[in-house]
Amino acid sequence: MFSYEVVMLKETEKIDYHPEKIRKSSLKLLDTCKKVERYDITDSEVLISGGGGTIKDFGKLELLADALHGQVSASRKIIDQGIATRGIQVGQSGKTVNPKLYIALGINGAIQHIEGLKNVEHIISVNTNRDAPICSLSDLVVEGDAFEFIDKIVLKIKQNK
Repeated sequence: MFSYEVVMLKETEKIDYHPEKIRKSSLKLLDTCKKVERYDITDSEVLISGGGGTIKDFGKLELLADALHGQVSASRKIIDQGIATRGIQVGQSGKTVNPKLYIALGINGAIQHIEGLKNVEHIISVNTNRDAPICSLSDLVVEGDAFEFIDKIVLKIKQNK
C-alpha cells in the first residue's frame, strides 16, 4: 500500500492510494481527425471545392488538395449541413475566389455559388449530372462520382512523382 502526504494550507492529511482499486475506464477512442488549419481561400491558386455530392465524406477532398498543393473550399450546402465552416464557403454568401484552378466536386452550381467564381481561370467540374449549371462554366467536365475521381487522380499524381 502506498501512502502520500498532502500538505494543505491549514492542515496536513494522509491519503491512501490503492492502484488495484482503480476501475478501468469505459471510455474508448472511436475516431480522430486532423486539426483544421485556418486559411483564406481567396489566397489559394488551387481550390478543391465540394458540394452536396461530397456530403458523405467531405474530408476526402483534403487528399486531392494536398496532392495539388491547394486548399479545400465548399458550397453553401456543405456549410448548411454543418460539415465545414463558413470561412471556406464560395459564393454570394461566402467568398469570391480567384484561383488558377478550381475543381468543383459534386457541386450543382446554383447562381449564388457561381457568383463567387467570377475571377477563376480554369474550372474542372466532376458531377454525376452533366447538365448541372456549373458544367456550362467549366473548361472540363467529368461525368461521374467525385470520390472515384479523387481516388484515381491522386493515384495518378503519386505515380507521376
